[in-house]
Parts: sequence; C-alpha cells; structure tokens
Amino acid sequence: EALLHAYMVHVAKDFEEILDEKLRGLRSLGDRLVEAVAVSVELIREREDVAPFFNEEGLGLTAQLTSNAAAMREQLVRQIERESCSDRIQGTLRNDVSAEEAAEWVTRMIFSFSVLPSEARSGVSLRKYLRKMLIPSLIEG
Repeated sequence: EALLHAYMVHVAKDFEEILDEKLRGLRSLGDRLVEAVAVSVELIREREDVAPFFNEEGLGLTAQLTSNAAAMREQLVRQIERESCSDRIQGTLRNDVSAEEAAEWVTRMIFSFSVLPSEARSGVSLRKYLRKMLIPSLIEG
C-alpha cells in the first residue's frame, strides 16, 4: 500500500506539470476545472503506466488507487484555493462549496469517467458534458 501511495504521489506531480501547461491562458475558473478533469481523464486513458489501473483486470487495484487518491485531492485543494483568490482568474466557488469539497467532487469525476467504459466520453463531448454538469455544481453564478 505504501508503494501504491508513493506511485500516486508521483503520478499526481506528473499530471500537475501537464495540467499547468494545458491550463495556461484559461482565465475562467469553470473552464479551468472542466479542462483539468477532461485532460486528466484523457491522460489516464492514454498513458500506459496508468491505464491498466482503470481497466477491468485492474479494478482491484483501482479500488486501492482511489482510496489512496489523497495526493491528488490535496493538490487540487491547493490549486482551487489559489485560483479562487486570484485576480487573474474569473469566477469563484459557490458559497456553500469548500475547496475540499470541490476537490473531492473533481477527483470522483476523474475516477468515474476513467473507470466506467460504458459511459466513456471524450474530446468535445466530454468537455460539453462537464460544462453542463460540473460548472453549475461548483461555480457561483
């Protein structure tokens, strides 16, 4: 379990670097959350070192992986707090949603879209769905 946790920390840092690049230039908190989820799901599906955790054979590992997702959530909490207070980013979390709750919801969405192949969405379809469902649940206005 310690090895799996260490691996999750490594993957989270790797994803953070990629996400920083992909989110550069996006000024809306809602758009940034949508793109962060979509890119994470796409990375999980594409990366040979991560994808096996999310296929049918790896579902036992996925259960362990999701229970060790603290590194990803902690990273998301810091990012959401930073961006919610930034003058450069437009939009804020709803008053009744904390950064911790938003990070938990985003993490759950990433894992859900990655594990449920019958619900697979990608590209434009995934981003359209996330804008419709994610933004109203987390973003003010």
